[in-house]
Amino acid sequence: MSTPTDPWDARGWLCYLLDWKDDWPSPGGLTYDAFLHRFMLSVVPDGWIKSGYGPTAQGKQRQDIGKGHAAFLTMSDLFDSLARLAVTGNGQEIQISRNVADYFFTESINAILSDDAKFFSDFWEAVQHWRNCGKTGAPLLRAKNRRLEFMILATILEEGEPFYAVKSLRKLVLRKFFPDQCTNAPTWKDIDQVVTRLGIKKCRCN
Repeated sequence: MSTPTDPWDARGWLCYLLDWKDDWPSPGGLTYDAFLHRFMLSVVPDGWIKSGYGPTAQGKQRQDIGKGHAAFLTMSDLFDSLARLAVTGNGQEIQISRNVADYFFTESINAILSDDAKFFSDFWEAVQHWRNCGKTGAPLLRAKNRRLEFMILATILEEGEPFYAVKSLRKLVLRKFFPDQCTNAPTWKDIDQVVTRLGIKKCRCN
């Protein structure tokens, strides 16, 4: 699968990421699960990010998306197929792959065993958002309040390097997301702050 032609296509980047779990090159030194988690946080609707999903190292309740939200995003190809089927109305039966069915069954059982009372309500919240977006035509995933996180993660996802110099990374981000002008473009300090927060490995070379 190739990268999206539109750099702001959050849904396209997620599909690209989900398709690349095998032979993961650890861009920015991040594991696949760590990268996927950070990317999801950068593009999901603000209402999905809530407190109370587990303690941080300091014992505080962190803000995060629920496992139900994450499960929906992992299965989003299925829901997009259902949407296309509803539009065509050609009478085809719904086909659900065994892998998707097994995944949802496993995640559901894990939620029950771990007493995750929010799993199904979070999954249903994601479904409702998806349905509303289908009616309005608005994208479900988009980098709105976490644009810089999204830009940096999309850039290193495509580049695939394990380390980045901040100033060099800024040039890559500007080339991808600000090709014609640099008005309101992030500074190297902006980039540095987010890179540090995301845990991306830095090198001192430029």
